[in-house]
Amino acid sequence: MFTCSDVACDHHCRILLTDLYNHAVHLLREDGHFLQYVLTKQSPLWGPQCLGLHGDTLWVGCEKGVVRVSKYSNA
Repeated sequence: MFTCSDVACDHHCRILLTDLYNHAVHLLREDGHFLQYVLTKQSPLWGPQCLGLHGDTLWVGCEKGVVRVSKYSNA
């Protein structure tokens, strides 16, 4: 099961998707093929609902009002 609630793109046109059900942020190629998980519930990340990306900083808003700030390596 996959439940996306927000999407963003990096400067390489790769797509970041929040996955509320699986507690993860996915990174996809511009054609939609899966590349990797950026964050998972092991990060710890629980119920990601929104995200923002600026430069190398990724903000992920989670279910209970927690905002997780991470370095995003987009090389």
